Amino acid sequence: MEPNVDSVDRIIRVLVGAGLIAIPFLIPTNGDWVLQLMEVLAGLLGLSLVASGVLAYCWVYNMLGINTCRPSA
Repeated sequence: MEPNVDSVDRIIRVLVGAGLIAIPFLIPTNGDWVLQLMEVLAGLLGLSLVASGVLAYCWVYNMLGINTCRPSA
């Protein structure tokens, strides 16, 4: 896996991902299954963003041919 995510992109992914992971802990669902499902999906998306930020690799970028890494001199 060749890195395809630049450092600024990585920082944004980790911060947004951490925010999405925090949602289930901050918003009460009161037994509403729709809110519970949305919280689970937010948590999974957050985990995916944090993982892609830490690994510097995004499989969606790979499929679309996007590379935000700066070319090394």
